[in-house]
Amino acid sequence: MWCSHLEICNKLILRLIKNIFFLLILVVTAYSLLFTTGCASIGHPSGGPKDTLPPVLLKTIPEQGALFFDKKRVSITFDEYVQLKEADKQFIMSPPPEKRPTLAVKGKSIVTTFNSPLKDSTTYQLNFGNAIVDNNEGNPYEAYRFAFSTWAVLDTMQVDGLVLDAYTDQPVGKMLVYLYENLSDSVVLKLRPDNITRSNEEGNFVAENLKEKPYKIVVIDDANKNYKYDIGQEAIGFLDLPVEPIAGSIERHHHHDGEGGGEEKDKKDEAAKPKPQSELRQEKEPKLVLRMFTEDVQTQYMTSCEQPEKRALKMTFNAPYPKIDSLHIDSMDVRKFVVESSPRQDTLLFWFADTAARIPDTLKLNFNYLKTDTLGQLSPSREKRKFVFIDKKAPEEKSSKPSAIGGFFSRLVGTEEAVDTTPKKPVNWTLQPSLKTSNAGPIEHVSVNFGALLISANPQQITFEERQINPRSKDTTYVKVKYELQRDSIRLRTYRFAADWKENTFYRYSILPNAFWDIYSQTNDTMKGEFTTVDPEKLSSLAIDFSNVEGDYVVQITDSKGKIVLREYTLSENKKMEFKYVNPGSHCIRVIKDENGNGKWDTGNYFKRIQPEYATFLRTNDGKLEFTFRQGWDLELSVDMKVLFPD
Repeated sequence: MWCSHLEICNKLILRLIKNIFFLLILVVTAYSLLFTTGCASIGHPSGGPKDTLPPVLLKTIPEQGALFFDKKRVSITFDEYVQLKEADKQFIMSPPPEKRPTLAVKGKSIVTTFNSPLKDSTTYQLNFGNAIVDNNEGNPYEAYRFAFSTWAVLDTMQVDGLVLDAYTDQPVGKMLVYLYENLSDSVVLKLRPDNITRSNEEGNFVAENLKEKPYKIVVIDDANKNYKYDIGQEAIGFLDLPVEPIAGSIERHHHHDGEGGGEEKDKKDEAAKPKPQSELRQEKEPKLVLRMFTEDVQTQYMTSCEQPEKRALKMTFNAPYPKIDSLHIDSMDVRKFVVESSPRQDTLLFWFADTAARIPDTLKLNFNYLKTDTLGQLSPSREKRKFVFIDKKAPEEKSSKPSAIGGFFSRLVGTEEAVDTTPKKPVNWTLQPSLKTSNAGPIEHVSVNFGALLISANPQQITFEERQINPRSKDTTYVKVKYELQRDSIRLRTYRFAADWKENTFYRYSILPNAFWDIYSQTNDTMKGEFTTVDPEKLSSLAIDFSNVEGDYVVQITDSKGKIVLREYTLSENKKMEFKYVNPGSHCIRVIKDENGNGKWDTGNYFKRIQPEYATFLRTNDGKLEFTFRQGWDLELSVDMKVLFPD
């Protein structure tokens, strides 16, 4: 009996233990669910709206527009954590101090520490651009500008304007605009500006916190950030007369200790807050236009001098149109040189065209030219060069005849290979002219280019023939084409076959050996081919009816970027100008007001106060620069020159 009672007690104890364990599991599970639910209730739900709002400015120390400022730093505090993005490119302090201030992020504040003493009686600006962004999504606090004065008055005048590229007539963004109280021309070389601003992506700018006095204003592509104009190395734009500023936005003129602020701002504070440049641009159109250009008065010096070929010397100069007084090469008659130049003559190629003269392996060169000295003036300079030419010959061809040992072994086993006895072409048939027949037609001639200078051409060895088909019998005949071989006046290694090329016509050509000879006594091998001239049904055409034409103009068709000139004509009277055989695609149409009538666009000169010639693009009805040329379409435009170039 005792055993049965003991067994029952053990069962009850085990059941109790199981129940207790089950209860513990329920408690732990319930507690976990409660804890998880509690955590979820205080978190942000997933998939919420993205933060697109910029930081909110809470306070500044000192306050915006503070007077009698004599501190070492400025603190700007926002409602959330912020960071600086591309501050080295965005931030400008105006006027610029001797040492750039230090910018630091401290939590929700931007602290600017000055590393140079500030000037007395001066209004300063800290232009952050779009450098201040929130820490999470990078939303910018747009075009923030903080102003203060080191004396009793905060200057509040301003000017606004537009920066354009003088040649493309397009807005230029991120350019530094400098304003000077000193009105002399030389100030751009000697002094730092009294006020700085920067053009935005649309080329617009606003210079604020100016004094009520005239300013000289220039825009400079100041790549080295030395706050000065490097003549010929940097683009510049200027106005002929000083600028009179106008009244700008209202700033607070009373002194404050900078401890106030807070989130609440009264209407007076909001009115005193500097407006972004975008809002100012919407209020009025810019009255000033600065047209940027790069002067041709670059520092003149020789950048390189080399002997690229046995019979050629190449000189490259930093500036165009170098003036060479004398040239002497030992044992060579320089009077027999032929000079090939680039369009601006900054690259010169001297060809030793006298084929009877022997070219030594070592050349000693002496020449005098005008070089820019330390005072910026052109003065005579003598250069000496020595060249040792190493002829880079082609690797010798391996003989097909087996070696002595190899031949003996081949004969022994009966596997001797036959020697290649195929006739070889003369070694002087190495001249390989490049014939260009694409786009050939009534406007563009067939052309040929050479690697070296030619000394003779024999047109009797060159034949062009036009294919003619009898409409009735369908018989095909070929008729010789009369042409004139013309040498390009600038690219001396380029020749044109000037002929009455018909449109959409099949031609064939034959260039026999000895048609061309270059200065290396090389001649050409036989060249034969065929081509078809331009088909107007596959191309476009343009007709522009110009009216009120007074003076000289240059009309250009360019690529879609306005950089590559595809066609160019001069205009001096009212007429309907036609451009045939234009390739389909997007093209721009530029018109240049050719003030000096030299048939090209001329740049300006700052110190001579010469503005660059005016150039602008025609625009479509919806204001775009690119005109769409479609296959087989004719585009017709009417242009009133008085409207295009108003006085």
